[in-house]
Amino acid sequence: MLLLLAATTFAAAGEFNAKVSPGHVAPAWPELQDAAGKPHSFADSLDTKLTVVVVTAAECPIASAYEDRLVKLAHEFAPRGVRFVAVELSEPPQADDADQKKSPPYPLLYDPAQRLGRDYGAVVTPTAFVLRPDRRLVYLGAIDDDWNDADEVKHRYLRDALEAALAGREPKVRETKPVGCPIAYR
Repeated sequence: MLLLLAATTFAAAGEFNAKVSPGHVAPAWPELQDAAGKPHSFADSLDTKLTVVVVTAAECPIASAYEDRLVKLAHEFAPRGVRFVAVELSEPPQADDADQKKSPPYPLLYDPAQRLGRDYGAVVTPTAFVLRPDRRLVYLGAIDDDWNDADEVKHRYLRDALEAALAGREPKVRETKPVGCPIAYR
């Protein structure tokens, strides 16, 4: 029995993720609140074609470098049935943050227990996860291959995964190693 458990655990891990793998059903996330206190859960995504969950951290410069790209992707793919959700693991979003900078077209949720990050195996921010309505993982990993300069990007992993999934195909690249700031789990 112990040998079977070890094999099952190993099979669930991805190439760059110790917890989940493309094609597997991702854990349901707990109800999380945005800065205004409004609750959100995966059930909010049941009427969408895909959901993009981005594990992020406000103090991470790499996550900050991706903000404009994520906003652009969210605007582009929302009319095609794709919902974006950002989950902050390090500090709660402030209600007045929207007044200080451009508000993204997706909810920014706070996970004080860091459960979603743990359950999804995120080790750095940002890490992107693309899920179907049945929570089956389509893609996980980096947003693209150049966090520092959007003009130098050669591989748009998240965009390519969304395009493929919306066209009914599996993405050519289903998992990449995310690059970002290490998550300090408590």
